[in-house]
Amino acid sequence: MPITVPLPRLSHRKASTARPGNNPNTTAINFQEMLEGLSNVVAVAWAWVTRTDKSDRGKYTSVRVSPRQFVRKDNRLRVLVYLVVLSTSSLALMLCHHFFYRYLNKKNIDLDAAELPTFLEKQSNVKFIGTTIAHGSRLLLSMAIGVTFSQHFWKSLRSRSHSISQIDALIHSGQSAFHYSTFTTAMTSSPLFFISIVSSITALIVVLTPGSLTVSPAVERQVPCSVPSIPEVTTHLNTSFDIDNSLFAVAASALSLNSYLPPFQVNQSATCGRGTSSCSYNVSFIGPALDCVDITNQANFSFFLDPKLQGTPSAAPFLIWNGSFFSGDASTPIGLSIFSRDLLQGSLHAVNCTAYNATYDVGVRTEGASSSVQIWNVKWNSELLFVNDSSFLQNYAYLGVDALTGLIFAGPNAYAMSLTTFRLGNLQSTTFFSTTPTGNHTFSNTISHFAETFMQNLSISLLSGGIYYGVSNDTATNLRNVTTTCSASVTAYTYNSYRLLYTYSSILGIAGVVLVYGCFVISRNGAEHKLLFSDIVQIALNKEMFLTREKSKLDGRTRVHIERVSGSPDKLLPLSPISGCRNSEIPHASMSLDETRDKKSTNGKVPTTSSQISSIAALILNQTISSDIGIALSYGGQIVLVVAMSFISAQIFWRTIRSRGHTISQIDQLITIQTFSFPRSFLRTLRVSWGVPLLALLAVSTSLVSIFSSGSLKISVSHKREEACTVLAPRNLSMKTTLSDYTSPLIAVMLSGTYLQPGETCSLESYMSSCNYDLEFVGPGFDCEDVSSSTNATEFSETWIYKGTVPPQSANNLTIQIFVQSWDIKGAKYQAVNCTAVARQYSVSISSGGTSPSIVNVTQSRPVSVVHANTSQLDTFEEIYLSNMAQLIEAQGAYISDFGGGVAFASTSESPPGPAIDLPVTFPFSRGGSIGQFELDGNVSMAENLSLALEGFAQDATMSILSGTIFALNPNNPNLLENTTTMCTYSFTAYEYTPLTLFLTYGIAIGIATFCAALGSIAIKRNGVEETLDFSRFLRAVINEKLYSVKDRLDMDTKLKADDTADGNFAPSLS
Repeated sequence: MPITVPLPRLSHRKASTARPGNNPNTTAINFQEMLEGLSNVVAVAWAWVTRTDKSDRGKYTSVRVSPRQFVRKDNRLRVLVYLVVLSTSSLALMLCHHFFYRYLNKKNIDLDAAELPTFLEKQSNVKFIGTTIAHGSRLLLSMAIGVTFSQHFWKSLRSRSHSISQIDALIHSGQSAFHYSTFTTAMTSSPLFFISIVSSITALIVVLTPGSLTVSPAVERQVPCSVPSIPEVTTHLNTSFDIDNSLFAVAASALSLNSYLPPFQVNQSATCGRGTSSCSYNVSFIGPALDCVDITNQANFSFFLDPKLQGTPSAAPFLIWNGSFFSGDASTPIGLSIFSRDLLQGSLHAVNCTAYNATYDVGVRTEGASSSVQIWNVKWNSELLFVNDSSFLQNYAYLGVDALTGLIFAGPNAYAMSLTTFRLGNLQSTTFFSTTPTGNHTFSNTISHFAETFMQNLSISLLSGGIYYGVSNDTATNLRNVTTTCSASVTAYTYNSYRLLYTYSSILGIAGVVLVYGCFVISRNGAEHKLLFSDIVQIALNKEMFLTREKSKLDGRTRVHIERVSGSPDKLLPLSPISGCRNSEIPHASMSLDETRDKKSTNGKVPTTSSQISSIAALILNQTISSDIGIALSYGGQIVLVVAMSFISAQIFWRTIRSRGHTISQIDQLITIQTFSFPRSFLRTLRVSWGVPLLALLAVSTSLVSIFSSGSLKISVSHKREEACTVLAPRNLSMKTTLSDYTSPLIAVMLSGTYLQPGETCSLESYMSSCNYDLEFVGPGFDCEDVSSSTNATEFSETWIYKGTVPPQSANNLTIQIFVQSWDIKGAKYQAVNCTAVARQYSVSISSGGTSPSIVNVTQSRPVSVVHANTSQLDTFEEIYLSNMAQLIEAQGAYISDFGGGVAFASTSESPPGPAIDLPVTFPFSRGGSIGQFELDGNVSMAENLSLALEGFAQDATMSILSGTIFALNPNNPNLLENTTTMCTYSFTAYEYTPLTLFLTYGIAIGIATFCAALGSIAIKRNGVEETLDFSRFLRAVINEKLYSVKDRLDMDTKLKADDTADGNFAPSLS
């Protein structure tokens, strides 16, 4: 007969008091207990071997492990402390969010600025941190609100009866206020509905707070700085000063540029800080100014209309400009009278312009390698008089007036030509004298404005430091430093503290009311926790509920209430069903799937009318609004994933409960972790079941969707967009022309040292900062070769510093050539270059800014063919244009004067462009010329590489065709430009979307969800039904005959197992 022991109690730790019988499993049970006894012996032996206190050897005390009963301790103090910790932790994260954004506020995100750690310079990383902090703050606050919800939930259950479906709805509202049963919750318990709404609106923390930090591409900073200005010596009217050729060159350059010499370029990083896109400052200085008064009504134009002068150009017989000094004695102010004639408009104008000593208030702005000046105010102080031993200011004003004097002629088929004996002869080459495609002439502005602007440009040129006024021969020390305030423009973070703090304070204020109420309920009634499986077992396993279940009356309409008797556990007791109550409960699983589909179909769609579309589109461009929308959409996707994960987790939970037995405390842990309230020992829960905790972790980690997806959109200050555009490009430049003289625009190119500004480029919208496009065309140019080694440098340097010669042509050689020699006195460098006129293939990149000058960058240039043309019978535009270039280079040479050693100029051309053309006195040198420049000491600095300089001059002359002011004057087709379609690249500040970040985030999330869905489908198939975690579902599974029969012997360590039926009834289990 086998040895028998009593059957174990329904706890796996305690034996049962059941009597033995003829049970076929008795032997197996005895064998199992024998194994357990053997394992106990081994455990005791191991404890004895590993003992450390020798004094206790041989002394043992029997240990009795008592089962954990369904006893609730009064832990109200612990829960109150827990509430305070959650609330203060959430508040601490809110403050961290504020201080983090305040630290970033106005910080430059440019990599060169080094104001931030490299990690924080990346906008996506900052969004990650900000959104993570917001998620943490929301999570802690919603957990605290959840504690309050549990307190009132139990209070509501004890206060009156509810139907089982109402209890389900109340529990669902604790998880989300937007469950389909929300209306039932609102009708059942308004306080619980309000608490659930408050818990749900904490999501606004995640949606609204990250938008408090934006990126501004033009944050202005004010910093004290030291900047260059004009020395005071220039304002002394009692100091004698003499004009030299270097000042003539300055005036010639200002006229040719129709602008000022750029101000001295400060070190932008040292002056305004590293990483600044621009640097601006204001300075005041004294300089000459013109005040022009219109005297058209009082003027006599008889001489002007019929000058009867000798030497009038036959191609330009009409006098269109006559500028002459005021006549008088020493008390006469410096000034001039200007008579003008607009051939296109057929109008006459006359003005008197007087020179003043004026105070200029200007703003200087440096941006990269370019500088610009904006005049804020000009205050006339006193008239400037022309006297002997004049000061710098008087001479400088006289120089400016001198540049505007002379006679300018024009004709029906010629550019404006100068006929003057004054020292400056390039007035006609300015863009102010505008030639139309038909050969007519007009002015690009009013006479008064042109004259006043020119004198202002001369005064602003004083800031360049490249003008000698008796201070220094070095540009760096030719100016004096003054202390002012610099304004730097940077791309930086901008923090709207009001938005963040208002969002946090509003939600915290509403949540605070709920938390105070929760503390009140806890302190008065004691602390409660969320409804767990053990609670259902404890309150529902009673005779009344069992009988109700036996009578098949336990459904969603069954009304129950909790009866609380002092000293005894709570009891869930049924009431009689109320007729007319709501219909039978709709299965939760199918509704959850419907809800998911509905959210997917409406996610991100805004109900609008056609009249609202434009205004909403404008709102979306706002950084804050776009941040709100983006995070809201990703948060919606996150919610969908959470719903899916919760549904799958429920299936895995029931599959786990059906697969083997679990203690009631373990089931509690599995249920707790699915409500995202993690138990104390997460590892212990993993030992119970790895599937349910991991699914809960995945559901929590869906927050990463809104965290990482927010980094897929950033602000770029130089966003590029390429699209087709129509621009002007040179046509076939070998067309015939009726014009034989292009010296006026070529003089402007030579003296300015650059090309004439392009005319119509790609059109820019108001929000665009620049446009770039490429062109390829064939145009005139030079191909130069250095021949210094084969020429006599000594003979040349004894007489000349610059000279050009056009070799005569022969019948066998009809190429157009120019031979140029130069001698740099300071560098003692001789250069001899021979250039041949060629047609070149140009690859050009043109950049056009909104307010800045256009830039023409020749990326590649190569000779295509040599131009052969008889210079006495030139026919095409290309031939005439190249011939004019060679003649201008030859026209005037420079040498060292025997009187004073200064640079002097003389005509060196045997056949100059025209006897009526008077070249500027310093031609071909200027302040910014490409061939040679005047230095502050009056010497000329020759180009370092004369071959490149001459090729560059021809290249600039060809690029000037893009200005649209040079015409062929061909009756059939006068324009040298034609429309062409190319691709334009527009730059502007815009959002930049990185789809990889978004798709990778969503792809991983959806991939994991799909895998989990497959596991959930398998679980549903094996369960035989779609399961839920509703209160009603557990109630049906708990109230059954097997569990009811042992209800008095149940404790927290009792193992239960759900059967494999669709009902999944719980029963005691030993495995």
